[in-house]
Amino acid sequence: MKNEGTSVGDEGGEAMAVVTMEGEVGEVMATEAAAAATTSPALRNRGDHIVCCYEDQYETLLGEKVLKLTEQLSPYANGHQIEVFDSPKTHFRMRANFQVWRDGDKRNTAADAVYFAMFDPDDKRKACEVTSFPRGTRRINELMQDVLAILKGEQLASEAAAAAQQQQEASSSGSGSGGGALGKSQEEMEREEKERLEISSLLRLNVFEVRIVTTQTEEAVVLLVYRQPLPDGWHAAAVKASRKLKGAKLVGRSRKVKVVADAFAEDAAAAAAAAAAAGGGGAAVAAAGGGSGGGGSGGGGEEASSSSSVVGEGNEVVEEVYMVNGKPFKIYQTEGAFSQPNAVVCEKMLTWASNVTLNSHDQDLLELYCGGGTFTAALAGNFRKVLATEVSKTSVELANQAFAANGIDNIKIAKLSSEDFTAAFLGNRDFYRLTSIGIRIRDYDLHTVLVDPPRAGLDQATCSLLSRFDKIVYISCNPDTLTRDVGMLHNTHSVEKMAAFDQFPYTHHLEAGVLLVKRPQPLVCDDVAAESSSSSAAAAAAGQEEDNVGVLGKRKSDEISVKEEVATVEEGAKK
Repeated sequence: MKNEGTSVGDEGGEAMAVVTMEGEVGEVMATEAAAAATTSPALRNRGDHIVCCYEDQYETLLGEKVLKLTEQLSPYANGHQIEVFDSPKTHFRMRANFQVWRDGDKRNTAADAVYFAMFDPDDKRKACEVTSFPRGTRRINELMQDVLAILKGEQLASEAAAAAQQQQEASSSGSGSGGGALGKSQEEMEREEKERLEISSLLRLNVFEVRIVTTQTEEAVVLLVYRQPLPDGWHAAAVKASRKLKGAKLVGRSRKVKVVADAFAEDAAAAAAAAAAAGGGGAAVAAAGGGSGGGGSGGGGEEASSSSSVVGEGNEVVEEVYMVNGKPFKIYQTEGAFSQPNAVVCEKMLTWASNVTLNSHDQDLLELYCGGGTFTAALAGNFRKVLATEVSKTSVELANQAFAANGIDNIKIAKLSSEDFTAAFLGNRDFYRLTSIGIRIRDYDLHTVLVDPPRAGLDQATCSLLSRFDKIVYISCNPDTLTRDVGMLHNTHSVEKMAAFDQFPYTHHLEAGVLLVKRPQPLVCDDVAAESSSSSAAAAAAGQEEDNVGVLGKRKSDEISVKEEVATVEEGAKK
């Protein structure tokens, strides 16, 4: 049930002095103690209703979403049924974002006033405390507890449990009398406590959001987002904190600056430097490349100019592995780039898309909006060659990294929007971004196109381009725009397969997949028949040439048929 308590904070930064790793913490501790003493107890809004899993209702909730999709696509379904792919009922999300909230207001510097919050879907201004995230992976739940403990200067649960166990073992053996936990001296324990407080003060200063990305390979990256520039000493404190996070990379981001704290990469760089100093040479260089992303981003210092993108050894890339029809595919992700949030369902999506494009080894594939190359890598083996487009530089880099890691050499990515690609295909414009990487569209025999557009769906020009293909594999995150676009393509293509993928259990969101196959003849209504008759003969004459050179044909036949195809797509939009 919802807790109807009052709102308890603001997400702003803390008014607190910067403390370096070498500085004294007495002043900060005194400030925090005073803040804690003067802050009246606050009632935090409970956020259980935001993150809970209604396991006993899962099938009913999914059925309602599938029924709505069935009704939306029914005018075009041709009697085909929707194949449904469900999700695990708990621990299915691979990433999560949490607000860092404070009791009272943003000026509260007390460590124990900090907590994680999410906004109530029914009241976007109401922040609710979340103490666990059952929809997220177990790794996310582990990291959110550990990161919160670090921000609050507390001992991690795993550290406390290990210390208690070893203390108990020492006591039972009769050897635990004089020392503290783990047989440590009082001085050692005080030193560890001081370091925890220093790390806490530096990482907590002005942080307002925590983002966590995990993978099925157990790699993870934790991003701390700040409203102000990162303080001096942040990197050194974050490296120490990352050692407590069991291999997770810790990244700090403020305006125009991103600082990576990857303990593994830092250790590798230190080992490389030591080996180089000892005459290790090439071995030292090899040792420095550790981490999922291969080479790091350089830097390694505390300073970062306003134009720097990344500072610190290593990088923020993590490796994911998807199984598709029994074959593993490596994919690389970062917090800022798009990735599928539900890995189990993503594998089902990839397998479905792979299965509906089988037996295409003598043809080529065009993929629009390829992102980090997840679908591209999984489908490349079904085709002779693949031509993909993507506008994000980061995504293109991640995709090329994935192709290399998987030994795939039949893919080329053009950094073009779908609109620019259409212009390039029609010969209306030449793009250096194509010629510079050796792409000539006329060299491809493109019969199948895969699209996975954003929620806005496809524009009419892109639908006109798609109407030329024998097969269209449409992956959608928005059933409303999918239905609209299938309607625009209805005159030229019929629906052959439909699928629903429950990427987002317990929400109204549903991913969908549709396979459309080109009709032998377009469906042309009477009100456009006269308009298209003059161009239909020319298109028919070009049809035989298209059969010889592939569905896209050469540029001359494209120019002849484009008016008719735009007319039929526009008619589909009217319907």
